[in-house]
Amino acid sequence: MNRTVTLTMIILPFLLWIAGCTHLPEAITGSNGSGESAAGWYMEKADRLIREDELQLAWNHLDIARQLAPENKEINLKISKLKDEIIQRADHHFKKGVAAYNHHDLTGAKKEFLTVLRYFPEHKAALNYLKNRIHPENHILYPVQKGDTPEAIAQTVYKNKELAFLIEYCIRMEKQEADTQPSLVYLPILKKKWIRHAPRKTAASIAMKPETDREIIDRQKRMRAKQLFEQGDYQQVISLTEGMIAKNPDDPEVVKLFNYSCYYEGKTLLRKKQLIPARDILNRITMDLTDIDQLRSELRMEMQNQSEFHYRRGVTHFINEDLRQAIIEWEKTLALTPENQKAEKAIENAKNLLHKLEGVK
Repeated sequence: MNRTVTLTMIILPFLLWIAGCTHLPEAITGSNGSGESAAGWYMEKADRLIREDELQLAWNHLDIARQLAPENKEINLKISKLKDEIIQRADHHFKKGVAAYNHHDLTGAKKEFLTVLRYFPEHKAALNYLKNRIHPENHILYPVQKGDTPEAIAQTVYKNKELAFLIEYCIRMEKQEADTQPSLVYLPILKKKWIRHAPRKTAASIAMKPETDREIIDRQKRMRAKQLFEQGDYQQVISLTEGMIAKNPDDPEVVKLFNYSCYYEGKTLLRKKQLIPARDILNRITMDLTDIDQLRSELRMEMQNQSEFHYRRGVTHFINEDLRQAIIEWEKTLALTPENQKAEKAIENAKNLLHKLEGVK
C-alpha cells in the first residue's frame, strides 16, 4: 500500500478527534496549519477580550500571536493600538484618583488608583499614591525616631524583638523607594498570635545559662539567615531555614524567615516567567501571608495561558505531521496543568500513531 495513503488513513481520524476536543476555529485547523493560522485564533480572542475591557489579557494573547507569526504587521499594529489604549485609560483613571485624593475622598481615590493598576500594573505614580499617601488598611504607619533600631521597633510595635528581620525589610523597601533613610515606615498588621507579652521574671530566668555547642551553631545559622534575608538572597534563606525548621518546627522567627523568603522568591520567579519553580516554591508557604492568595491566582492564570499556548502549538505541529514535536509541546502543557486531560489523551494518541507509522516504514 502506498505510504502516503496509509499515513492519511492513520492521521485523519485523530485530526477529527483533536478538532472536536479543542473546538478550534477553522483558521487553526485548516489545511496549511501554519503559525500564521494559529495566530489568527489568538487575535480573535484578543479582540473579544478588548470588548470585555480585559486589556491586559488581550495583550497576553496578542503577544502569543506575535510569537507565532513574528512577520505579521497587523499583529504589531494591534499591539501598538492596544498599548495606546491602555495608557489612555490608565491616565484617565489616574487623574480621577488625584482629584478624589485632593478632595479627601480616600476611598474613591483608592478605587481609581487600583483601576489604573488593572490597566497598567507598573504605573509608578499610582503605586506611590497607594503605598505612601493612602493609608493601607492592613498596615500601620510608624514614625522612626532617632536612635531606633529594628529590635526596638519590633519590641514597641509587636512586643516581639525577634520580628526585627521584618522591620529591617520594611525599612529597606522604604529606603529604596525614597533613596533616603525613611522617617515614616509602613508596617504590616500581624495577627495577635505573633505578638508576645513580656514573660514574668523569675530567679531561674534571671540566672543565665551558658550556651551549648548546638545553641551556638543554631544562633549563628539564625544570624546568617537574617543577613541573607536582608541581602535579598531568599533561595539561600530557604535552604538554611529548612533544616532549622526540621529540627525545631515551633521556632516562630525561623518559620517566618522561611515563609517570607518563599513568598518573595516565588514572586521573583513569577516575574521571570519561571512558572513551575514559582508554583513549587509558593506551595511550600504555610503561613497566611498578605497577598499570597492574589499571587497564587496570578500564577494560575499565567500557567493556564502558557498551557493553552503550548497545547495549540502542539496541534499546529500535529497538523504539519511533526508528531514528535507535538508530543513535546503537549508534555509542556501537562507540566503546567497536570489535570489537562486533552493533552494527556493527545500524547497517548500521538504515540500510538508514531508506533503505527514506524510499522509502515
